[in-house]
Amino acid sequence: MSGEIESRHRSELPVLRVYMLGPPRAEWNDYPLLIPRRQTRALLYRLAARLEPVPREQLCFLFWPDIPESAARRALSHLLTHLRRVLPEPDALLIAEDRIGLDPHRVWSDAESFKQLCTGLIYDSLHPAFPFPTLQRGSRQALRERGRGAVGR
Repeated sequence: MSGEIESRHRSELPVLRVYMLGPPRAEWNDYPLLIPRRQTRALLYRLAARLEPVPREQLCFLFWPDIPESAARRALSHLLTHLRRVLPEPDALLIAEDRIGLDPHRVWSDAESFKQLCTGLIYDSLHPAFPFPTLQRGSRQALRERGRGAVGR
């Protein structure tokens, strides 16, 4: 029974894990995911940094700032094809309209997890119930806003 629960729980976990806090690497089902092309790895790491869709225009400018947009879009299409080919589950890469991202149900990122943890800690420490006797109401609100802005970047 325990093995069945563990097995079911394990299958619900994201199978693509991307580590960027430290030397960057990617794993698929606990095995290293080998991505031979540097640009393809860089795209994966950029998309995993925040598991939110990124505009194509932003990626084009990031990778090819000095070439015309039409050429950069073609190059991005080729790069996306390479990334899709190296992913054992190509559906982990989401392309919708003019935005590109990774499926947060299939991908885990240490950077995204760290961001969520920090967001929670900042919110908890600035929550009105948290005992900060030296902070006045206005300064607590200013810190809360500053914390939201820093984490949102």
